[in-house]
Amino acid sequence: MITADSALRHELTVSRLVTGIVQSRIMPSYFDLSKAVKAALVDYEPTMSRKEFDKLRANVALMVSEKMAAMWEGTTNDLFDLAKYEASHVVSELSGATAISEAAITRAVNTPMVLAGAVSQVGTWREYVAGASNSTQTRIIDNTIRQGYEVGATVGEMTKRLVGTKANNYLDGLISNTGAREAEALVRTGANHYANVARDVAAQANADLIQGRVFLATFDNRTTLTCRHFGTLQKIYALDDPATPKPPLHFNCRSLLQIVPIGFDPFGGTKAAVGGNNTQTAEEAFNKKNDRLDARRAKAGEQRAQGQDAKEVPSKVTYTGRKDSAIFDAGQINAKTNMDAWMRQQPDWFIESSLGKTRAKLFKEGGLTMDKFTDMNGRPLTLKEMKALDAYDFAFRKAKL
Repeated sequence: MITADSALRHELTVSRLVTGIVQSRIMPSYFDLSKAVKAALVDYEPTMSRKEFDKLRANVALMVSEKMAAMWEGTTNDLFDLAKYEASHVVSELSGATAISEAAITRAVNTPMVLAGAVSQVGTWREYVAGASNSTQTRIIDNTIRQGYEVGATVGEMTKRLVGTKANNYLDGLISNTGAREAEALVRTGANHYANVARDVAAQANADLIQGRVFLATFDNRTTLTCRHFGTLQKIYALDDPATPKPPLHFNCRSLLQIVPIGFDPFGGTKAAVGGNNTQTAEEAFNKKNDRLDARRAKAGEQRAQGQDAKEVPSKVTYTGRKDSAIFDAGQINAKTNMDAWMRQQPDWFIESSLGKTRAKLFKEGGLTMDKFTDMNGRPLTLKEMKALDAYDFAFRKAKL
């Protein structure tokens, strides 16, 4: 039976499959790209003419585009296999269900993804990939080469900046650090899209067995305001309801739509959550780790300001496994618990980590619920936008903001 807990547990299996795609497809491709760029730069000389340099740039750009296109084509095939697996999984969970054709899955995965943000981004997976193939990575490499030429950088200096150093296993260069991380985020976003639309097409094909779908957000301090909004509503959406939120709602979205069979209570049983331990020791340990992250971010900022390469630093302290059990409380909660109720059970330091200090104050002292930090479509509202709305006056005054 498809329960909230089984759906979330299955999502962990999907996440592991995606990690396999990243490790077997993305990272090897970026290491290969690093080697190819390094080989291409052998022809570079700081004293070469502008015409010769532009020719070198064009050759590098073409090579990058071809390698990225091949990587994304292979990745897209992997994600399609994932979609077929997900559709089959739903069918296997429903007694007497109809199998789904590859043609139906193909149509589903080619529907647009709508990613919420300050400005919504809309496009099919292949359109997002085309941008990643022909823009982001090419721009990173081309800008670095152009900057190096303008300041008279040597081959070694440009190679180190792009490819990285042997001492750090070439993970500190722009290609394998910035480029590969952006690619991984896109793959995980695409995997969420492929998995969710495949589940949905399986549900639509077996509508006589389905009462609807429930939006399941991840209960931890990494979840975005958008997903917290829908995780608070705790609503069963009919299969033909156009208001149904369709993950991915943003890059790296971990939320999913749980299929709800007829006669089944989707809010029965338990589901996984990672909250915070409500102890002084946990808060102190969290703050200590957070201070270290702040110091690393400051150092990385200084390095970038000086034109040096810097590794990406996590934006916050998050649960990474049992070793963090002194800080975080990982376990099961009642499936009826919505995001808002769960957050109100958390210690102050966890709420601030999740929402930021001002929103945490509005939540704890101003009385705002989780769904009030976004508009009705799940788009996060800025504090400036909230202050400009009369409906939020009381909350700001009550929170003394």
